[in-house]
Amino acid sequence: MKISVYFGLTKEKCGQDMIRLAAILSVLNTTFILRQLFPQFKQEEEGDYMSLLTMMNAIIENPNMIKNNELKDIDHLLHRALLRWKKFQRFFKTNEDKHLRNLSQTFSGKWSYIARALLAGHNENVYVALKELNGRIHQYCRYNDVTQEETRKLIAKLDKATTLSQLPQPSIVIARDVLCTTDVRKLSILYFIGSIQSVWLDNSLIRKFKLTSKERIYFQANIRPSDDFKVVSQHVCNTVDNKALELSGNAGQVFETERFVRQQLIRPHDWNLVDDDQLDRDKNLKMNVESIRRGLSMFFPLIWRFENEKQAIVRVMKDGIDNCKILVESRDKDNETIREEFDSFVKWLRKCVSIQHLHSGISPQRLQKPDAEIEERIRLVTDPERTRADLMQDVLYGTRE
Repeated sequence: MKISVYFGLTKEKCGQDMIRLAAILSVLNTTFILRQLFPQFKQEEEGDYMSLLTMMNAIIENPNMIKNNELKDIDHLLHRALLRWKKFQRFFKTNEDKHLRNLSQTFSGKWSYIARALLAGHNENVYVALKELNGRIHQYCRYNDVTQEETRKLIAKLDKATTLSQLPQPSIVIARDVLCTTDVRKLSILYFIGSIQSVWLDNSLIRKFKLTSKERIYFQANIRPSDDFKVVSQHVCNTVDNKALELSGNAGQVFETERFVRQQLIRPHDWNLVDDDQLDRDKNLKMNVESIRRGLSMFFPLIWRFENEKQAIVRVMKDGIDNCKILVESRDKDNETIREEFDSFVKWLRKCVSIQHLHSGISPQRLQKPDAEIEERIRLVTDPERTRADLMQDVLYGTRE
């Protein structure tokens, strides 16, 4: 944080803003305080830093506000933050450097200047929404050179207590803290978050992302020669090898270039669920496909999953008299994954004897009368009074049924 304060004093002309932010952040170990903020303090567009700064400005202007009964859960934190700010003020006001004294009292109040100062001190904690990189929504990827020791911080999600609005989802954020969890999903959590713009990123960066052979050919033949690509990648060096595209240059421009290329690599694909000649040869498959055509809503979970995880658009439509057509807008490798899932579904469809639709008139199993024999078997296993020895004896020769 001291680097951010220094840049706020000397470069961004927001010295007092950074001093007040440093005072409140230095007494916070968790984000509990964010849940207790008054609504008028919350800055949803900028995020937690501006929310805390707005609160600090109000408290410094009116210290009696801390006595408000609604702030009783965090009044001890506010007292400490106010004392810390007064200590910082005494340090700068008694400094021999007159120029530094003047800079320490400079207010900006603008998030763009404060964000640039924060980037100077927390540049390693810049995260980009995976949604912008053909990835899962509500997750973020660390956007800098990640060492082997920091791979646990590569993928993260936002803390639930944040005041930053997530509608729409911010493209780039900066965090003060990154908590590495022991969750099997290996997701880190970002604390104290602010939304930033790509033009504020001024550090150098090298990014690589994989391309399939078809994507590499398409990039070299269609994307790289285009005028739009030349404009967006004007100051970015791009090289292509057998497996990946490498972008190097200013981090903000690298991000815009990568996002542009990924968007251009999303192309339309289409195919029939089943080939017509296969329908002619297999009567059971033909009957099942006709049944599927009456309930295409069964594909909604698959459609939603690929939209949320890969930003791929999948549509299933009726085609002709007895077939279905699959329309996909995605990258080539995602299209291959989607097609594999549909092919797996068709394999099951060949062997399927009966398909139950939503409005078939048959009640769901949960609404049917319980089977007494099955309920008795369940009771034997779940009875809390039975010992481990009793359970082992009963399940020793048990089967799935």
